[in-house]
Amino acid sequence: ELVDGIVALLRRWDWAVRPTWVTWVPSRERGPLIEAVAGRIGAIGKLPVHNTLSCTRPGPAQATQQNAAHRCTNVWRAFSVDENALPGREHLAGPVLLVDDVYDSGWTMTVVADLLRDNGAAAVLPFALARR
Repeated sequence: ELVDGIVALLRRWDWAVRPTWVTWVPSRERGPLIEAVAGRIGAIGKLPVHNTLSCTRPGPAQATQQNAAHRCTNVWRAFSVDENALPGREHLAGPVLLVDDVYDSGWTMTVVADLLRDNGAAAVLPFALARR
């Protein structure tokens, strides 16, 4: 049911350019769920799914951080991109759909999107399952 709702929402999304691939933000709490959702979105949309991101250091949950500066510091250098897991140029030339479990301050999406852009992604389309 969750994926059906997501797919229905994505079908109504007014795409300037449709994504050409999918990836997700690693999560300690909901890692398997996010990976599975990204995989299903990719399969239904006929988009390649790439496990490009990894957590490089553990840190406290973003919700425990008291302000924007702490939240930014908490995720800065907390993720990395596996260059070998990136899609080929034909997919990097288009936007990536970036799936995350929760959108709170926006710092995780911002930092991860910056990493993806630095590694060749033309654009990043953030998509979160929930917002705090």
